[in-house]
Amino acid sequence: MLIEFKVENFYSIKEPIVFSMVAGPDNVLDYNVITHNKYKKNKILKSAVIYGANASGKTNVIRALNVMEKIILENNNRQKGDRIKVIPFKLDEVYKNKPTKFDIIFIHDDTKYAYGFVIDQEKVHSEYLYFYPNGRQSTIFERITTNQYKFTKDKEEQEVLSKRTISNRLYLGNATEWNYEPCAKAFEWFKEMLRTNISGEMSNWADYTASLAHQNKTQKEAIKCLLSEADLNIQDYITEEKDLDEDPIFNNLTDKLKETIKSEIDLSDFKLISVKTTHTARKMDGTLYEEMFNMSEESSGTQKIFQLSGPLLDVLAHGYILIIDELDIRLHPLLVENIVKKFHDPKQNPKNAQLIFTTHNTNLLTQTLFRRDQIWFTEKDTESSSTNLYSLLDLGVRKDENLEKGYLAGRYGAIPFIGEESICRWPE
Repeated sequence: MLIEFKVENFYSIKEPIVFSMVAGPDNVLDYNVITHNKYKKNKILKSAVIYGANASGKTNVIRALNVMEKIILENNNRQKGDRIKVIPFKLDEVYKNKPTKFDIIFIHDDTKYAYGFVIDQEKVHSEYLYFYPNGRQSTIFERITTNQYKFTKDKEEQEVLSKRTISNRLYLGNATEWNYEPCAKAFEWFKEMLRTNISGEMSNWADYTASLAHQNKTQKEAIKCLLSEADLNIQDYITEEKDLDEDPIFNNLTDKLKETIKSEIDLSDFKLISVKTTHTARKMDGTLYEEMFNMSEESSGTQKIFQLSGPLLDVLAHGYILIIDELDIRLHPLLVENIVKKFHDPKQNPKNAQLIFTTHNTNLLTQTLFRRDQIWFTEKDTESSSTNLYSLLDLGVRKDENLEKGYLAGRYGAIPFIGEESICRWPE
């Protein structure tokens, strides 16, 4: 369960920004809020949406969380001298040469953790991990500088592990690799709980959904139910396992490239899952029959619903965190609203999964769907061109205000400024 995320000096983000899933004082839409049995003081939101003009940095807010996750999960693959994949704010020479800072607070297995690190492309500058077993902060480790640590528990064991941690690796990942349990539990949250999709890259999710459906009949039926719910006119679908050399993309490669691939890998180890849908068709005499479509022949919206269905149902079933950039692309506004409502509904979301997404869909800006603390905006600072992040709750908007109308009128900022007088012409 994500509580709060903070990032500084990352892509378009210059000064620290804080994205919080902590519920505000509103006493509305109780289904949108999680009350944790152990940490009852912090009521947590089930979903949050981020609006903003193009290039305002809304994607970078969730990209920062995704990059933090990747730095952690890829940690133990980094060898001495390998560069770390992090990009600072480049429009200020001072910040361009400063490290990036990530901080996060989350709950995992009924324990609250606070973790963070300061990092650049060459090394880890500092790092810490705290936990709250009895509601009070307790230190697991503090990495004060690249090679200087402070331990208050398991000192001898942790000192040995710290000496095994090279400068471009996080201590969290290194200690986990050596089976130090207090670090391993926090590391597990990043490995197991986050499901992130940036910039509409759904191809991996399509394979994931197809694989789920092919391997498990129950999951296949759940996906079919979701497709039916979306009113796509699909009667059913089937999955088929094929060898890699049956794939049209592979067959379109040059013979030389095919031979190179075959010489390096055993193609029998790679299986592809193809998907075909069935539709009701009509013969000339009026009788009905089933016509098969390849998934690639379906509309882009239908393909996205299918691609999204596997991760969506998986997240809801296990209480994961789903983070999607531009959820509304190729989807009808009512379908997007339906997805959001699934997270708010305790019957469909029994394990308190969370949804965080960016969108331009103003139809969702209604206080019957979201609380004010669930709606966030990004806006570029005119002087520094850096990203500012703020919530609707910060603006003191009335509970009965028409949010869509107010946003489009520019009352909350985060919209593009379009020069009406300029006329752009293609040169003759």
